[in-house]
Amino acid sequence: MEGKNEDPEICPLKNEEEKGPDNSQCISGQKDIGHRIQSKISHLSSWRTAAFFITLFLCLVVVFAFSFILPCPVRAVSVRTWTRTFHNAGTYSFLTASDINKDKVVDLLFALKGSNSSLNVSCSDEGLPSPCGFLIALSGTNGSTLWERPVGKDILLIKCKLQMHDKTSGCVVLEKPNIITAFDLDTGHLLWNHTINLGSNATVLNPIVQLPDMNGDGVDDILLAFTEDSTINGAALSGRDGNQIGQVVIHNVHTVTGFLLHKTNTGSHYLLVNTGKLVYGFALKDVYRPETASLKQDSEWLKKKTASNSTSDYVLVYSSSDVRNVLTVPGQSPRNILALSSSWTELLNGQNLRSLWKTNTSHVFNKPTFGMFKKDQVSVVIEDEYAAQSKKVLIIDSNSGNIMWEQDVISKPGSPQPATISTVDHHSVFLFWGEIQSQSNVTVPYDEKHYLFAMHPKNFRFLLQLNNGTSNIMAFDALLFERGRHACYVLLTGPSAEEELGTVSISKRKLKEDVVYSNVIRLSDDASSSDEDVKQLFLNLRFSSETLSKN
Repeated sequence: MEGKNEDPEICPLKNEEEKGPDNSQCISGQKDIGHRIQSKISHLSSWRTAAFFITLFLCLVVVFAFSFILPCPVRAVSVRTWTRTFHNAGTYSFLTASDINKDKVVDLLFALKGSNSSLNVSCSDEGLPSPCGFLIALSGTNGSTLWERPVGKDILLIKCKLQMHDKTSGCVVLEKPNIITAFDLDTGHLLWNHTINLGSNATVLNPIVQLPDMNGDGVDDILLAFTEDSTINGAALSGRDGNQIGQVVIHNVHTVTGFLLHKTNTGSHYLLVNTGKLVYGFALKDVYRPETASLKQDSEWLKKKTASNSTSDYVLVYSSSDVRNVLTVPGQSPRNILALSSSWTELLNGQNLRSLWKTNTSHVFNKPTFGMFKKDQVSVVIEDEYAAQSKKVLIIDSNSGNIMWEQDVISKPGSPQPATISTVDHHSVFLFWGEIQSQSNVTVPYDEKHYLFAMHPKNFRFLLQLNNGTSNIMAFDALLFERGRHACYVLLTGPSAEEELGTVSISKRKLKEDVVYSNVIRLSDDASSSDEDVKQLFLNLRFSSETLSKN
C-alpha cells in the first residue's frame, strides 16, 4: 500500500532487470500525470487559438469600419486658375489671405463697393444706403464665396488677422461716418461696433495699430489715431468688446505722413511718427492714458531723449529733408528701421538707432518688399523712379546695403508694388511689374499694358515674362495656397471705389502654369542656358510656406 501512495516523481529509476510490481505502479502513475498535462496544454492551446481569431476578427472589423463606414476627410482639390467677376462695382486696394474655412488651403479676403452681392445680400439688409462697402471672402480652391457682408456706407481703413476675444481672428473696419466695426474673419459674423467721436477737421491716420494687451484681459487691443489742430489723438479700444479703454495724446505735431509701432529689445513700445522731415519716437508709456503698469521705457532710448533735450517728450529717430516712408525690416529682434528719403535709403539699428548703411536712391514710389536673394538673408526690394516713365528695380542686401541686383524697367502708371514668394532652398522668387526696354536699337512704342516678370537668384541673368494686361490693378500678391505647393499670384483689378462703378475682377493664377507659356527675357549675352533650361529651373522649384511678415 505504501507503494501506491508514493509520489511518482520520487520513484527511483530502475533498470529493466530490476522491474517489479512496485516499479510498474510508479510508471503507471507517471503516465496518468502525462495525460493530464497533455490535456491541459491541449485545452490552453484551444483558448489561445480562439483568442487569436477573435482579436483578428475585431481588427478586421475596425479596419472595415474606418475604411468604408466612417467617412475620410476629403482633401480640397485646388483649381489651378480661377477668376471671379463683379459687375457695377468698385474696389479698394485691400487684399489679404488666411485659411478661413480651415481646409488647409489659403483663402482670400477683399473689399468692394456695390449694391448687391453674389449671395443676394444687399446693403439694405444692414440698413445701409446703396451702394455700400462689402467684405467678401473667397475660397482659395475654386473662388467660391465663403461669406459676404455689407460693412458700411464707405470703407476708410481695414485691418485683418487681429486677435479678438476667445482667440478669434478678426477684421476691424473703419467706415463712414466714423463707425468702427469688428468681424469674425472665419464667418463674417459681427463681433462689435462703436461710434468714434472725431472732430470735423480730423484726419484719420493709416494704419490701424494693434497694441499690446493694455487692460489685462488677455487680448491685444487696438489704436485708432487721427490728427486735428497739430495734435495726434488716438482712441485705444479693447480687442475683446471694442469699448474705449484709453487714449493717446501727442501735442505739437503739425504734419503727419505716417506712423507705426516699434518694439525695442527690452519690450518697450514706441510710436514712430513721420512728419515728412523728422521721425519722432514717442514712448507709449509717456503718451498713453491712463497709466498702465505693463508699459515701460527703454533705458537706451531714455538716455537719447535726455541727451537731446531734457524738456522733450520724444526721441529723435531720424531726420532728412524729405522722409518719404518709414517701416521696419523683418528678420531680427528688434526689427531694424528702414527710412526712405528723396536722396537715400537708410537702415537704422532698431535698438540704438545708429545708421547701419545707406544707399543712394532718388524717388522710391512704391512700398518696399522683402525677400531672400542670398540664402537665409533678408533683402529689400525697392523701385526707384529716376526719370519720367523709367524706374530701376533694386534688390539690396539688408545686412550690408550692397545692391545685389538691379534692372532698368519702363514704369507704368498704377504699377503695384513687387511681391516675393519663398522657396525651400531658402531663397525667393521675385515678381515685379513694368516693361523691359528692347535691347535692340529699334524704338518700341509705349503702350498701357502692365507686364509681370519673375526672377530667381540662381538664374538672375534671365527674366520670365508671365502675364500682361491693361486693367487697373488695385492689389497684387504672391502666395503659397497649400503647404509645400501650389504657389500662385493674385490680381485684383477694376475701378477704384471713389470712381464710377464698373467691372471688378479677382483672379488666382498658378505660377508654374504661367511659366510654361512665358517668354524668356535675356538680360545679358549669356548663352549657357537655353529658354527651356530657364523655364525648367522655375518648374523644378519647390516653395516654402515660410513668409517674411509685412508691416
